[in-house]
Amino acid sequence: MCRVLVLIGNLQAVLHFIYCDVIPDVEEELAGFEAIMMTQHLLAAADRYGIERLRSHCERRLCENIAIDTVASSLALAEQHGCFQLKSTCLEFIGLPENLQAVMQTDGFKNLKENYPAVIVDLLKSIARVTYVSYGPKIEGDANRKCVKFTK
Repeated sequence: MCRVLVLIGNLQAVLHFIYCDVIPDVEEELAGFEAIMMTQHLLAAADRYGIERLRSHCERRLCENIAIDTVASSLALAEQHGCFQLKSTCLEFIGLPENLQAVMQTDGFKNLKENYPAVIVDLLKSIARVTYVSYGPKIEGDANRKCVKFTK
């Protein structure tokens, strides 16, 4: 029943945008998690029907509202619909040491592991890049620098 209500809400929001050229304010009607989920569904609908301005708006909203419990599903959505900015933002968020463990405990991350192995590879590359930038390559004779051994 709840899924049907989400679909009806998405259809209303898409039609409202098409006929009124006004982007629906999901946060005003829903709170927190529900607003993010609605925006994710709205982005998928906008992509499916080729409504680029609505799609871009939803992607921007999702980038601004990343959270531990929704980042993995947003990352999966970004992969499905070619949302490069959203994907980059999600990878950066997950790659932060204070977020990684918590995100890995979510159902959304389990879904990523099972259904989007390429995204997990991208995540590992992103984390490795952040680690490399943070610690840098070892420089001979620089004993004061924290370093992790890297191979290229």
